[in-house]
Amino acid sequence: MVTRTLPWLLASTLAVRGAFAEPVKLGEARTALAAVQYDKARGLLVAALKEGTATPAEVAEIYRLSASTATVLGDRELAEQYYRRWLALDPSAALSSSVAPKLREPFVAAQAYIGAHGPLSVKAQRHAAHIAVIIEADPLAMAARVSVDDGDAVAFDAERRATLEDAAGARRVVVRDEYGNALVELAASDLPVVIEPARSRAPATERPSLVRHPAVWGILTVAAGVTSLGFGIAAQNANDELATIVANSSEYTLADAEAARDRRDRHALTANVGFVATGLFAVTTAIMFVTRPEKTTVVPAATPSGVGVAVLRAW
Repeated sequence: MVTRTLPWLLASTLAVRGAFAEPVKLGEARTALAAVQYDKARGLLVAALKEGTATPAEVAEIYRLSASTATVLGDRELAEQYYRRWLALDPSAALSSSVAPKLREPFVAAQAYIGAHGPLSVKAQRHAAHIAVIIEADPLAMAARVSVDDGDAVAFDAERRATLEDAAGARRVVVRDEYGNALVELAASDLPVVIEPARSRAPATERPSLVRHPAVWGILTVAAGVTSLGFGIAAQNANDELATIVANSSEYTLADAEAARDRRDRHALTANVGFVATGLFAVTTAIMFVTRPEKTTVVPAATPSGVGVAVLRAW
């Protein structure tokens, strides 16, 4: 696993540019600064960034020059923001010893910020058919997309990850900002290769339907038994009521006796049918338990009297 941050290159250092061309506005901004035209240079540096053709070294230079220009123009807060971006690309960057202490304040504040939050850090891995790119740290949300060489860029997702096709002959992985400028370049040949182990697929085991599952029949057995018991108690209560009516016939009418008898007979019939169903359900539960286990496993088991075996069944 390789993690890299962008090294700072001096403006005069020549770099391999690929298909990029130096931002026209960056050259004009250098000329304006040489002529001490800071107001003009500030606009040109913003325009150079928006051209979207800068290399990592040029992006760093744009932020460095923008910060120093803002400092000279008295915009300390803006200078600190630019210094943060410069240091996010190169945490080892430093100002010249000739810079006055007063003009160093935004830079020192930016150093403290990056020291607390960390610089831009990118990790990439090569898999069998793709390249996975992960933003490990990006305190200023600078990275927006990534591409292989100068191909179509892919946006990072909410988890700051992106997947790229591993094109044959790929030379570099390029992390880009919102304008398309290159922030970080990783050599494709240096990416670690992740070999994913082959996954053996166990043969699918057919699961029994619910109708064949003993738990279903067990639930029906309990439900039928409880219901039958309830009707049995109701029948007994009706029978007790009928006995009371017969014993005290002078206080009740024939209709009261017939109503109690009807309730007793009706509840008794329902209870009897329920008990028969309960028995059938119980037998069915036992049959399903014995005949439908998907897997039977015998494992050793400790018992109070010694060591034995246990039979485990799964459905």
